Amino acid sequence: MDYALEKNNLDVNFSQIFTDWTITVLVNDCFLGERYCYKNENLKSLRITPSINFLPLRGKSTLGVSQTTKNWSGNWFKFIGGKEGTLKIEFIGNPENLFKVPYLSKNISGEYSLNFFELNEYQRGEILVPGFGTEVSFVTIIPTIQSKTSGFLSPEPAFPFFWEASTIVEVEEVKEDSNSKYLEKPISKMAKEEILAKISEIEELLNQLKAQLAQIET
Repeated sequence: MDYALEKNNLDVNFSQIFTDWTITVLVNDCFLGERYCYKNENLKSLRITPSINFLPLRGKSTLGVSQTTKNWSGNWFKFIGGKEGTLKIEFIGNPENLFKVPYLSKNISGEYSLNFFELNEYQRGEILVPGFGTEVSFVTIIPTIQSKTSGFLSPEPAFPFFWEASTIVEVEEVKEDSNSKYLEKPISKMAKEEILAKISEIEELLNQLKAQLAQIET
């Protein structure tokens, strides 16, 4: 296939064409790029439905799944829900094969952005998508095996891979807000004079409460 592309003076290889196709059948959106949409009017509405994975809104917001796939087979996994924060997706492929994993993020304005996992020699990698649930509506990953280039006469074996998705919440900010909910702004952002003034207010409030308690006891 690559030889035929080269003979026709096309500056692409089959791997790139296949990867572009897996993205195109998902989004079919010319705004992402001319390579990622169909120009034929009869195909304008063609889009596949990915496997939807809903992350829990409460409790431990983590989801992990094992799958199998064959060479040059498309897989689409869409992540929605979860707690607002940073979406973390870890991918673990089969080290005997060459995986390629593009992922698409769609923001609240309906615009897509395209990136790729950076996998190591063991076919492992992870991504972090900030603003998940606020700026980013959902994320879709598209893992494929692109190892075999010949000898397709016999039935193709399936190989395992694994992904885990979780949301990371900024715990420190939440903790500070809960401790400082009666203040106009967080303590960490106050000047020394502001802190001393707040201490005086709290001491005055304590004295008033003590006086009220004494009246109740008498």
